[in-house]
Amino acid sequence: MAKQKKTRIPRELCFDYPLTWFTDPTHIPNQQLVQATIQWFETGAGSRAFTTLEFLNLLYKQRQFVMENIYTPDSVKNHFDNLPLSTLEKHILTGFILKWTGGYPVHCPDREQEKTLKVIEAIFLHDEPDSPEHTFCLANMNQRKQFMKLGIALTTAINHGLDAATLLTDMDQAEHDKQYEQFEDLFSAATIMGASLGPFKNEIQYQAAKSRHEFGFNSWLSDFKGWLLGDEEAYKPHLNRSTFIEYLRYDREQELLRTNQFNAQKALWSLDDPEPSCIDSESEPISPSPQQQAVRKHLLPFQPLFQSEQEFERAVVTLSEFLVDRQYKNVQEVFMRKKSVKTLSFALGEIWRNSYNEVIPFSYLNLCKRLFSVLSKYDIQETGYKGSNLYKYFISPV
Repeated sequence: MAKQKKTRIPRELCFDYPLTWFTDPTHIPNQQLVQATIQWFETGAGSRAFTTLEFLNLLYKQRQFVMENIYTPDSVKNHFDNLPLSTLEKHILTGFILKWTGGYPVHCPDREQEKTLKVIEAIFLHDEPDSPEHTFCLANMNQRKQFMKLGIALTTAINHGLDAATLLTDMDQAEHDKQYEQFEDLFSAATIMGASLGPFKNEIQYQAAKSRHEFGFNSWLSDFKGWLLGDEEAYKPHLNRSTFIEYLRYDREQELLRTNQFNAQKALWSLDDPEPSCIDSESEPISPSPQQQAVRKHLLPFQPLFQSEQEFERAVVTLSEFLVDRQYKNVQEVFMRKKSVKTLSFALGEIWRNSYNEVIPFSYLNLCKRLFSVLSKYDIQETGYKGSNLYKYFISPV
């Protein structure tokens, strides 16, 4: 591979930080990645095109541009097509942008962000087919798999009040789980092995329970695992112990939630003829739902900004109810003192991310805009809402 003379990059394309800025973990926590990059340009193949500090400043500024325009792939493509860099320099730069966002092949939970990263990947792969960066910038697939597993376990643990370590153990075991051919076989095995499905006094009770859980399991797969109803080929991989146990935990939580809601409604109907348990001031209050607990936890730092305790509680209840059925009707605005809109917005985004492992939908963003007075001024439209400032506040840590 022919060597290229090192050139000075136009100043407007770079930051001007000293090397100590990049090696400070308060600026970039992933110092292992920083050191690997430094070594690549000091003693590795990267020295054929850039000096170390020159490249770090170029990389960090161009990566910031990508993050700021992550939902506009056309803008990013146009920007990189017109960068005043040689083919080799552009190849190395795009490769390291990918490496600093997890490596390639690109894989991102947010499909809209993935489109933009795919644009950068295409530029990187277009030229220099034999470059060492093709190997150096590859994603660590084992690490990616572990991160994905950890993310799923933590999200499930937070959403359902479970122990993350136990879930990880179950997920490790799931790699060796027996696959069943049909739901009936899975349900039979679960019953025999004591998965808290019985006891059944007769065949009618058994068949009724199997039918209920088959419907519940299939609905859960469709809602939370992305399974398309009727896709038998994609259905079979879910017929294993660990997936069914995850579903049963969810079903148990929903049953508890339904019981609490029923008891609350029952108490309302009993007000004209109250029983001691309904009016006794010493009686045990109904436990808040997992959704209410999660919402309250994230809103608690902002409680002093609400005009009253009632306004705070109304915000908690409104958001919690939306997390349960993902719809809303009449929203009564709550008033807050203006302080940090960005901090509040990110907290509201965290509430969604801790409940659903998916992109924030327009319905949730619009609910929050209508619910909180400090967000009412932001204009959002369902078409292109991911490009709005409010959406960016919801996904960007302050």
